[in-house]
Amino acid sequence: GLTNALRGEGIAVETEKSDCLIRSTDKLAAELRDDRTLALILTPDVAAALCLANRHSGVRAVSATDAGAVTAAARAVGANVLLIDPQGRGRFQLKQATTTFCRPGSWTCPEPLQSRLG
Repeated sequence: GLTNALRGEGIAVETEKSDCLIRSTDKLAAELRDDRTLALILTPDVAAALCLANRHSGVRAVSATDAGAVTAAARAVGANVLLIDPQGRGRFQLKQATTTFCRPGSWTCPEPLQSRLG
């Protein structure tokens, strides 16, 4: 349902299911070479996924569950990956957080952090 809701908002969506966070984060890191690409990972293992994703150069993964927290976290590091634990969250909340993250104009990594996070 979330995929269709995002497409209805004009967001280009590619989906993939995986049972391995290591393979998933490795693949996402390779695909994030394009500055216009953003990624969403839905997993109950948010802490592990954050650690794995952020080990890759150029990946700036954050976790947040509502639009305000998404904006703050994404702005803080210029996030290009959003991780959300979907358990206990409705489609509306997931859509709102994701559409906020995917709004036009990607998040820019702050200048002071670019040498480490860029």
